[in-house]
Amino acid sequence: MAAKRNYTVAVARGLNVREEPSTEAKVINVLLYKDKVVIDPDAEAPDGWAAVKGGGFVMREYIK
Repeated sequence: MAAKRNYTVAVARGLNVREEPSTEAKVINVLLYKDKVVIDPDAEAPDGWAAVKGGGFVMREYIK
């Protein structure tokens, strides 16, 4: 089991947290620039996406 990792939102306009790993999926939350987010590396997500601890998916290119 991999450890969970903390990331920071790196996009000034905010980052959508989506119900499914798709840009067509419903937005369930919006994270603001420099918000902290915990990614669950044990959850399955397709390339380019990350599963957020507590639910939802974000695009990896917008977190660091």
